[in-house]
Amino acid sequence: MINLLRNQAFRGLSLSTFFQVIGISFFNIVLLLMAKNTKMPSFWVSVVSIATVLPGITSIFLGKISSSIKNKTKWVILLTLTQSLFFGILAVLFFTTDQYIASAIIVNLLSDIIGVVISLMKMPIIQNKVAGENQQQALGLYQSISLIMEPVGQGIGVSYMMATHNYVVGSIINAVTLLISACILFIHRHDLTYEEKM
Repeated sequence: MINLLRNQAFRGLSLSTFFQVIGISFFNIVLLLMAKNTKMPSFWVSVVSIATVLPGITSIFLGKISSSIKNKTKWVILLTLTQSLFFGILAVLFFTTDQYIASAIIVNLLSDIIGVVISLMKMPIIQNKVAGENQQQALGLYQSISLIMEPVGQGIGVSYMMATHNYVVGSIINAVTLLISACILFIHRHDLTYEEKM
């Protein structure tokens, strides 16, 4: 455990994942509550539920894509920035009206799919940067971040929506958490680079 905490690459990946999971799980609840407040709540809640499950189903195909990507560190940073940009654009749309439910679902779905690719690309980086005897523990701790922080992000999302009902700021909060995640990765970029096997 102490060796893992001293590992700069593992710390950077874990901290960035912490903010990424908080933001994504936060907005998933915001989106669900947004769907409930539409004129056709049953329909939109169903669509949101299906869209939330789809990225996990496509992970088999996304695994092939992520494994074929070269220079994973660069792409993990760029894709995390892309996620942040998506929600920044969505916040601008919400300034006009709060009825952009279809756009919000599409943006969230694309972001979640990108998130799966990012997560899959982080795995070989961890395996490369963590010593063999610590890899199992490192992967276990890394995966537990999502399990622990997802309900925390959802709880924050529920509390936020109960207090404000503001979709614009909700989208901005998600954009900021993803931007923080990207910045952490950028700061640790030299720790995350490695020679890829041909």
